[in-house]
Amino acid sequence: RAALAGMSAAAPAPAAATIDEAVAKLGQRSRAIEDVVAFVERRAAAVEGQRAGSELVSALTRGIKNSEPAGPQVEGVREASLYALHEVLMRVDAVATAAPKLKDAVETLAERCTEHVPRHVIRATASGARPDPRLVRTAENQIKVLSAWRRKFSCFKASDRLRTTSRTLKQLVKKATEKLEDRRKPT
Repeated sequence: RAALAGMSAAAPAPAAATIDEAVAKLGQRSRAIEDVVAFVERRAAAVEGQRAGSELVSALTRGIKNSEPAGPQVEGVREASLYALHEVLMRVDAVATAAPKLKDAVETLAERCTEHVPRHVIRATASGARPDPRLVRTAENQIKVLSAWRRKFSCFKASDRLRTTSRTLKQLVKKATEKLEDRRKPT
């Protein structure tokens, strides 16, 4: 029985050997964000938080660049990268403490992760097409992430870059929501 029980239980996935291996799974696997957080937690225990955070931001940037020729998968990778960075900043104290030193890199990555949303919403709104509701939800979630950073970290409270990104997303969500509601109204 013990042998059968051991065979039927799923073995846990092996931990990623490098941050790049963990990041490469973003947008492909449902547990990829948890894997990234776990890797950064282990790495932050071994080195200082700023270094672990810097390695994460660099790996996420490389992950986005490496996925760009792949087409539609890029959007999933960008979204997952932003959410992974958010989870690390919120859950790994060593990296959160180093946030002021990582400010510029985090802002650049946040802009990179959110830039596809305005492009698609503007294109849909301008053409008169119905905006994708999933894209509107994604933008709303991204606004929540950026707002949480601005609330938690003093270095991001006065960030013009995050404020501008958030404001742009809010305006586009408002327009897209109005467009979606107009389509639902009977004529």
